[in-house]
Amino acid sequence: MRNQEEENEEEKSEDKLVLNPNYRWLTLFAVMSTSGGNAMGWLAFAPIPGPTTEYFGITTNQVDFFSVLFMLVGIPVGFVAIWCADIIGLRKSIWIAGIFNLAGSLVRLSTLFHSELDAENNFVAAPSWCYPVALVGTAIMAVSQAFVLVIPTKMASQWFKGDQRLLSNSLSSLSNPLGMMVAAVTAPIIVKAPSDLWIQALIFAIPVALGLISSLFIPGEGNYLPAEELSFKQRLKYLFKEYRGEYILILLIGAIGVAHFSTKLTLLVQFLCPAGYDNAFSSSICASAIIVSGLI
Repeated sequence: MRNQEEENEEEKSEDKLVLNPNYRWLTLFAVMSTSGGNAMGWLAFAPIPGPTTEYFGITTNQVDFFSVLFMLVGIPVGFVAIWCADIIGLRKSIWIAGIFNLAGSLVRLSTLFHSELDAENNFVAAPSWCYPVALVGTAIMAVSQAFVLVIPTKMASQWFKGDQRLLSNSLSSLSNPLGMMVAAVTAPIIVKAPSDLWIQALIFAIPVALGLISSLFIPGEGNYLPAEELSFKQRLKYLFKEYRGEYILILLIGAIGVAHFSTKLTLLVQFLCPAGYDNAFSSSICASAIIVSGLI
């Protein structure tokens, strides 16, 4: 009965479409590009700890902090992002994600142009200011991640019909792990020496820029706007009142799974390289195997 009512509402809304429905594919592309580019930025340094430590003159633990910082910033900002998506709407949320994503990428890129060599033709570590500024750029990108991860379901419900929402939500959500896989595969191929880091950062910024540019052409909030929607506070209250045990269990399982997955990707190269495996195998092949097996 409920499904029939939803179908009737959709049929009525289709008769009153305000925006060209073809814009849903542009919106999907903008979200996928932004999400994939953000994931590539998150995993930019973890697959190549050697060149990164040499470039910045830091330890591997400090390299790991690039990935950890994403979580430290992204998780608390995520609650703000959910609230903002309700208050300011989908389109502006995508803009915020794109702007922070590109701004963080450019800040980090600005620290990667050092290429000084000493008298013996050995690389000289970048100035001491480069590492903290690169961390600032990473933190800015992490703000984007918070929005990127809460946008897909809202985008699917407001731009796509009922029989297309699962596909659109899946594509936009899966673009994040696919971005991680691209970073894991390409980073060791692109970066052979510390002086190559800027090339990688520039290439990884391409989907970020495409995501922001395409989002500027999104004409509105979508064609399937809900007549009435519970606020973020009301939804949380409902979940903890009606499904407290189940919700907390799902929350814990999901959190543990994400933490385990993120830790493995961040430290994979550092685990395998001391055992004699090269950087390309440790990152490109093993990291891809982890992600692809999850997708399958």
